[in-house]
Amino acid sequence: MQVEEQVVQEFPRRCPYCDQIVSYDDLHLKPGENEIKCLSCKKKYIKVVPDNSPPPLPAPKRLPSARLPALRDHVQGLEAGLRAGRHRGGGEKIKENKK
Repeated sequence: MQVEEQVVQEFPRRCPYCDQIVSYDDLHLKPGENEIKCLSCKKKYIKVVPDNSPPPLPAPKRLPSARLPALRDHVQGLEAGLRAGRHRGGGEKIKENKK
């Protein structure tokens, strides 16, 4: 299913200060910020024009490293040692506090 965008109604562009209709047809607006001076009230404001460049590409997905299985084995060994009651130093049993 393809989504299609339709413009139903366009409102005239207006000055944000005096609310008079402003035409940008004779101005050469560049992508980014453009300083506009209203012909009616003589105040300046900024008109932002989006650039038509394509959006940035998403970050590439990281492929699994060749070292991942070795790292997993190492972590599983550490977890097994902790379950067995050994600390990471010399393989000695951790003394339990009995009350």
